[in-house]
Amino acid sequence: VETVDANHLRLRSGRQSQVVRLHRLSVLTPSRVPPSPAEAGLLVAPTATRKALATATDKNWNIATDAGFFRLQIGGRIIESRPRGEVKARRQPGPPSWAMFTLGRRILTGPPMTGVALASASGASQSRTSRLVTRLVTKGLIERSAGGYRPVDWRAFLDWWVSAYPGPGGTVSYWASAASATDQARAAALALGKNRVAISADPAADILAPWRRPTLTVAYAERGAPLKGHGFVAVGGAGEATLILRAPRDPGVWLPSPWRVEDLPLADPIQIVWDVANSPGADRAQAVDRLVEALRHRHLRDWQEASVRSPQ
Repeated sequence: VETVDANHLRLRSGRQSQVVRLHRLSVLTPSRVPPSPAEAGLLVAPTATRKALATATDKNWNIATDAGFFRLQIGGRIIESRPRGEVKARRQPGPPSWAMFTLGRRILTGPPMTGVALASASGASQSRTSRLVTRLVTKGLIERSAGGYRPVDWRAFLDWWVSAYPGPGGTVSYWASAASATDQARAAALALGKNRVAISADPAADILAPWRRPTLTVAYAERGAPLKGHGFVAVGGAGEATLILRAPRDPGVWLPSPWRVEDLPLADPIQIVWDVANSPGADRAQAVDRLVEALRHRHLRDWQEASVRSPQ
């Protein structure tokens, strides 16, 4: 599986490949199966009934579920794994509110911001921002001061954000390399060319707050590219990967203004914190603490500058 962009994946099998448009459903039932796609499509759902899977197959969808079923057509070949028995379809939560989490990113950057400034910084309408701010105030996470809205307790708000954030969404592919994590980040940025790229997880944390040996790189890109030939091999999942390439749906991953450190473009610092907190390793909590401390003290000015929206 290779990342194309936030909505498309390239499926490879041997020398054959197929680009598919990703279509996600919170639950897959026969009545919820969309009409036959105009372009090759991949229907993804957490679970599905056997009847729903049959309906989707009849409508020429490629299909994959978290329960283990997949049926993919790549070139002239069908690759299939069938579940045993009936699979119960469970409804999952709806799509996340990216505006809520982008709002949180900007409030965490500081200093206090007015509702108008938060609307501009988060990209949401004034009325939408007002509703989101009210929700955060009601939760006791932020408060209104003379200068604008600010966290009641900065670290408590950050901890809430990290635990509540559902992840950046989009499409993802997994790669492995014997090079160091920092060299992998540079190689991936080079392979992705003039594409919009942001580096996160261990290499970014190691630049901002050295603490542990970097082992996992996350590279965000608006459009993916095959990394084979740039020192990487494709692998089957996160457990084997040393680099995760993701085309995210969440626009908050990108800082409003570029922030390059040691010639690497960095993701939003709160995103880096989230990626480190969700990385493997028993010492990730200590790595997060070191990173947060460095962001609030050594890097706060640069972080604030990068969080200011560039002139249109």
